[in-house]
Amino acid sequence: MAGGAARTASVRGIEKVKGGSRGGDVATARAFVDGLNTPTRAAVVRLIAPSLRFRTFTNPWVRYAGPARKDFVQGAFGTNCALQVVKQAGARHEVQTEVEEHRDASHPCAGGQAGTRAVLVFRFDATGHIATLTIRNH
Repeated sequence: MAGGAARTASVRGIEKVKGGSRGGDVATARAFVDGLNTPTRAAVVRLIAPSLRFRTFTNPWVRYAGPARKDFVQGAFGTNCALQVVKQAGARHEVQTEVEEHRDASHPCAGGQAGTRAVLVFRFDATGHIATLTIRNH
């Protein structure tokens, strides 16, 4: 591969580029959303830096480190609906990903949530892992 950049496998064959290139960050953000739709979500935890700062748009930052990152993934993103990427915009070390909740074979999306949209704002560390995540309503 040109430039000698190391690649690591991610969710559903999507690769991320170590070192935080824009293309790698966009692919990592998409892999994060795709991974939320998997039964174990284990690949999602691997995309997160050792310490993650998270907040919803109107609340203060909360830090999740080590094993707490798995609890964060399970708790912050319910299992009722699947998430689908609607659009993405990326700049150096930041990606904004608009997602929509929908129904699929594993997610009934009961309770009127289908069609609800949110924007996930990812920021990445120097190794290309997700360091901060903000969720805001669309």
